[in-house]
Amino acid sequence: MPEHTAATATIDTLLRRHAAERGNHPAVIDPHTRTTYADLDATARRLAAVFVAAGITKGTRVGLVAPNSVGWVRIALALTRFGAVLVPMSTLLKPPELIAQLRAAAVEVLITTVEFRGHRYLDGLRSVLGESVDTTPIYHSELPALRSIYTVESLGNLIVSGLRADSTSTRDLHTPAESEPKHDLGAQLTQDPGTGEPPHTGTGPGPAYGLAPGQRTQPPATTGSADTPDGGRHMRTDPASAPPPLSGDSLDPARNPIEAGSGVKISSGTRSAHGPAHIHSASAQFAVTPAATEVADALTATVRPADPMLIMFTSGSRGLPKGVIHSHGNALAAVRSGLTARCIDAETRLYLPMPFFWVGGFGGGILSALAAGATLVTEEIPRPESTLELLERERVTLFRGWPDQAEALARRAETLGTDLSALRPGSLEALLPPGQRARPGARANLFGMTESFGPYCGYPADTDMPESAHGSCGRPFDGMQVRIADPAGHPVPAGTIGEIQLRGPHILRGICGRAREDLFTPDGYYPTGDLGHLDDAGFLFYHGRRDDMFKVNGATVYPGEVEKALRSLDGVTGAFVTDIDRSDAARVAAAVLVTGSPSVDRLRAATKEILSSFKVPSTWLLLDSDADIPRGTTGKVDLAALRKLLTDRGVEAGTATAPPH
Repeated sequence: MPEHTAATATIDTLLRRHAAERGNHPAVIDPHTRTTYADLDATARRLAAVFVAAGITKGTRVGLVAPNSVGWVRIALALTRFGAVLVPMSTLLKPPELIAQLRAAAVEVLITTVEFRGHRYLDGLRSVLGESVDTTPIYHSELPALRSIYTVESLGNLIVSGLRADSTSTRDLHTPAESEPKHDLGAQLTQDPGTGEPPHTGTGPGPAYGLAPGQRTQPPATTGSADTPDGGRHMRTDPASAPPPLSGDSLDPARNPIEAGSGVKISSGTRSAHGPAHIHSASAQFAVTPAATEVADALTATVRPADPMLIMFTSGSRGLPKGVIHSHGNALAAVRSGLTARCIDAETRLYLPMPFFWVGGFGGGILSALAAGATLVTEEIPRPESTLELLERERVTLFRGWPDQAEALARRAETLGTDLSALRPGSLEALLPPGQRARPGARANLFGMTESFGPYCGYPADTDMPESAHGSCGRPFDGMQVRIADPAGHPVPAGTIGEIQLRGPHILRGICGRAREDLFTPDGYYPTGDLGHLDDAGFLFYHGRRDDMFKVNGATVYPGEVEKALRSLDGVTGAFVTDIDRSDAARVAAAVLVTGSPSVDRLRAATKEILSSFKVPSTWLLLDSDADIPRGTTGKVDLAALRKLLTDRGVEAGTATAPPH
């Protein structure tokens, strides 16, 4: 496992190290594409030159809206290796939310997929900003920093064209006949986003391989592009102006290096009657030239661990999302500090479906694999059958998805007879054989936040904690100082509940629009807003959010404590607790996910055995699916909507039986 030194404390130094030392090792795999570390390094360098030719430079803030894929990783690493600041953005954002985050992060260039799961991002921006979206440069008072928008579809061939056409180390996993149209970057654009017509046979991405139909020069297991990657800002290139396809040798860096000019262009265009901009011969073009490559390499050489790497937005579950700034050094150090606890090493094949726009996906997936030299396996839309096929085919050794996803997969795997024998301890336990599962509470609940760039507290996920630490989040990782403070900010003794505060080299560098003195205490601690206590051995126990706690008849209720107690009951798979107003008084209310047909009265009676009476919910709503829990765009529970749900549909204990809805 690489040591945390300045030699591997930036994206570029890590990429080059792995390309040199384990170039043929798989780096990232999705259901349709796979790439090695050597390929990832070469393609990221090529894309870096493309982005520099388009006017992106060190410090430019670049938003990225797209689902998980190998191509997402290639774009992200290409940008961050030469010092651009990546701003991952949720694919769930509505137009006003997207605009608010673009404005908050002062995004200058936006790269977005045309459509994903019913969201048409350009159309949404256009509905608010008008036709200024389709001009270059863009000038609009709502987004004063934004100058350019490109689509990932227009970059499709660029993402896969950094390799020889006869390369087999990066390949698609299906033949064209077997592949379905996907939205993964570097894959295919099966319809013209403006007209709905099939793509032309010139330079636009085609089905399955990011190639135009009929242009493949090698067997289906190859992903090297046989086309000149001449992409448009929003749309395909006019077939009449398309250059002839490149041969395999012309993609060989030894015979046709970037430095000699590759003919790769990013073009901006004007809007057509159909909507997104079309490319035409009069449009501005940014060709990859020897000068662009030289500048990209020179910029890369200037990147230091202290330079900003990304702006990651928080969930915004209790207010507006915050744009949290992390540097190369602090983010990679935070990730490395937790690799042992998460059981990730160079031979790990890690499955992680969490979106890359969350810190759990970017830090817990992409950067964790990169820091360890491991293999990341991901997919854009997890579904039981396709996920199980992926786990079995890729011999995944570590599953770090969601607990309810693991339970659903375990049930389906038994029905399908899926071979999951490659999974090892440290994976979510529902997918492990019974003999490898721990007692409830014996394994640490890894605990972290966007501001700490993921978990800052844990314990080896394949090892039981001491009995006295059961139910805890483990111990703080090396490099992270944790203290518990009272409301006045003074440290409190072990065993006392207070606010968790963090200090050390792994935490955030800042928040967009906020001064440092507004974020940190005078002695450098970051108040997290989370409540917890440390025991005498240094194990951290979580007690919920400071702004979640509420008073019932003068007594303080911590929702996290109540949720934990409810989850310990037979037949309960999840619990969500908050307060609601009933008869001018606050009541404890709980939405509970259950299996079978338990009654509210039985659950309430069982809860009274383990909690003080004032903490026991008086309003209950029993549900059979997590999909019924209202969530925001980052997946966290929407508390206002949860309160409304419980107010409208909850029942009082002792008055009715509430079967799952």
